[in-house]
Amino acid sequence: MSRRVAAAATQRGLTLLELVITLAVLALLASTAGPSFGALVARHRLRAVAEHLAADLAEAREEAARRGTPVHASFESGEHWCYAITLAADAPCTGSAGDAALKVVRAQDHPGIVLVEAANLAFDARDGSSLQDSLGHARFASPAGDQLQVQLSRLGRARVCVPDPARPAASDLPRC
Repeated sequence: MSRRVAAAATQRGLTLLELVITLAVLALLASTAGPSFGALVARHRLRAVAEHLAADLAEAREEAARRGTPVHASFESGEHWCYAITLAADAPCTGSAGDAALKVVRAQDHPGIVLVEAANLAFDARDGSSLQDSLGHARFASPAGDQLQVQLSRLGRARVCVPDPARPAASDLPRC
């Protein structure tokens, strides 16, 4: 019996007060880290959608050269945005583009990201260059106000850049 009493006296657990203090500190850390983690996730989603569009435009450029016909990108901006890579000029991404649609991407595929503005564009069938006189672009925004832009060069090459250097959504991307 004396061994049990001695063993119980040397083993020690957490008191209720220690447990409450530990939980309070963890709750304080979680409440301060939560908003910054949410902003990190939003920036990651913003970059993912911009890079996704740039990859889709590169694929559309290659498809135009491969098929020997112009390939178009049509955009609908706003909160319920979408874009479509199609064989038909001005085919809506919100409706049914039929056999002309090669790819359609909608806002629900990228929650929380808004397509602020975009210009429809087309790729030349001969060399994949842009058929527009001006540079094509699409600008996306996160709920935190960060923005990224996808620009298209006259040669039809897409790149992701930061339009507002005062609010860099990604420090490793070039300025527009």
